[in-house]
Amino acid sequence: MVKPPVYKCPQTAKLFELLGKKWVIFLIKALDEGVDTFSTIRIKVWSPSAKIISQRLDELTLAQLVERRIISEKPIQIRYFLTSHGRAVAEVIDKFASCHC
Repeated sequence: MVKPPVYKCPQTAKLFELLGKKWVIFLIKALDEGVDTFSTIRIKVWSPSAKIISQRLDELTLAQLVERRIISEKPIQIRYFLTSHGRAVAEVIDKFASCHC
């Protein structure tokens, strides 16, 4: 049986675990492309369930890769933005995505 790698920094391990979850890479990519509302994110990311998108956005927010801003209270308008750390992760994703294998 293969053991998972051991990371000296627990935050690095948590980041890799988060990035490995379904839809996370696609959400980061969509936010990097300027998509910022829940409904447009859901359309851009092939419409997985609203529950999954909400969970992943919450996880990305807790990991400080995404910032959630309330634009207006009535009607409620929420927008999501990549933080500087989120943009750095998006750059790495772009480098892998542009690989011409």
